[in-house]
Amino acid sequence: MSLSIGNQAGALQGVNQLAKRDREMQLVLARLATGMRINRAADNPAGLSISEQMRAQIAGLSRVSDGLEEGVALTQVADGALEQTNALLQKQRDLALQAGNDAVLDPSARAVLDKQFQALGKAIDAIAANTRYGGNKLLDGSYKDRSIQTGTDSGQSIDLTIASTIGGSSTGYDRQGLGLSGASLSSTEGAADALTRLDTALTEVGRQRGDLGAVQANALETGLRSLAVASQNLIGAESTIRDTDFARESANLASQNILMQAGIATQAQRGLTAQNVLRLLG
Repeated sequence: MSLSIGNQAGALQGVNQLAKRDREMQLVLARLATGMRINRAADNPAGLSISEQMRAQIAGLSRVSDGLEEGVALTQVADGALEQTNALLQKQRDLALQAGNDAVLDPSARAVLDKQFQALGKAIDAIAANTRYGGNKLLDGSYKDRSIQTGTDSGQSIDLTIASTIGGSSTGYDRQGLGLSGASLSSTEGAADALTRLDTALTEVGRQRGDLGAVQANALETGLRSLAVASQNLIGAESTIRDTDFARESANLASQNILMQAGIATQAQRGLTAQNVLRLLG
């Protein structure tokens, strides 16, 4: 075995190994401290690109889910208002049936029935005018062909219209839109006409509520469930790429610590070897 101090190739190799171990330990410590396997692009360029795309998809799914939840809330508000309208129409129908009994009604009693009938009609008008979601009126006939996004891609949407189709045109759910404008119980003939028109109005309200229920159940709520599953899967996949495996990195840290200590001990031994060379000169 030769002994020399002019060329310390072994010592330099040891220093390089220690520097390498130190860099690896710093990377492990960064992963443990941040909980992220990828803290910079150099850690995993391909993984970073894929995970960023996944994050964009996850964010998009979240925004669409928010929109679907708003859509569910909107349809519930509209349906609740139409339920009240339906109840008022049913009360008007009961009054129309009572007003049709001309054999027992005197003019004053008929006038009372008609007054109640008209008051219920004004309540129907008020519901149509005042039912809103945010800044949108829902039952005045203006809510037509509104788009609700159901997916993250272009074209993944449904259109929603809330309007009465009585008379062949889309109108609101007030007395005019329901075909009840001018209806009166002031005569037997008027009561019979009102009864016919009320049956048509009740059918129309039921149709609209059915359409809203179908949209809510088949498009909005189904879409929410589908997006939740897709988001869960993407989050899991992104976590696999980007998040730290603490068990693995803790074991890696312990391994690097041992190697670092061994390297330091080796360098100390090389220092003793150089001192032995000096003793030969003494």
